[in-house]
Amino acid sequence: MRRTLALGCFVGLFSLIAAAQSNPSFEIFGGYSFLRVSKAVASPISFDLSDFAFPQQMPSKSMNLNGWEASFTYRRNHLGLVLDTSAHYGSTTSEVECRESFVPCTPTPVKIRLTLQNYILAGPRYYFGGSRFDPFVHALFGYTHYNAHFPPNNPAGFAPTLKGNGLGIALGGGVDVKIAPHFGYRLFQADYFLTHLNRNTQNNLRASTGLLLRF
Repeated sequence: MRRTLALGCFVGLFSLIAAAQSNPSFEIFGGYSFLRVSKAVASPISFDLSDFAFPQQMPSKSMNLNGWEASFTYRRNHLGLVLDTSAHYGSTTSEVECRESFVPCTPTPVKIRLTLQNYILAGPRYYFGGSRFDPFVHALFGYTHYNAHFPPNNPAGFAPTLKGNGLGIALGGGVDVKIAPHFGYRLFQADYFLTHLNRNTQNNLRASTGLLLRF
């Protein structure tokens, strides 16, 4: 039911854009992207060594991830339909905390490598327009994938890789600057990026900048 409703919304939006009076245009964006993942170690992956009969639990800790973002936009005048994809990568060292159990343990540092990738986000974008600067706002919805890898030196003595998919929502905007008729630069794009992974919700921040091609 939810997928049918979402599909109906996108079809309706596309029909609205197609009915606009101006000629259509296309935009391709690609560039660097930064992602601040809130409590990335514990929240999205919920890695708990007690699942493997050990009395330890991973604490919450935020992470900074670096990566890329690319998008394709079909635009008519002030309205656009966006298809967006991105991937971010990073690593951190956290300390495994001990809980009371019949098995003794001591706090141990463990290194985590995390990949967070948006397979596809899609949604409407509104451009305010301007002779040189072109600000915009958008709301994008889709699916996000995570992959967390624990190297062999972790406390349990093995290297599990945890992965899964979940909801991704990007609410934000940015400013494009026009350099030439078919060329521009995205000065910045900032999104409140909500993810729902492994039955937990994470409130993240995504920021991007890069080149823009119009035709």
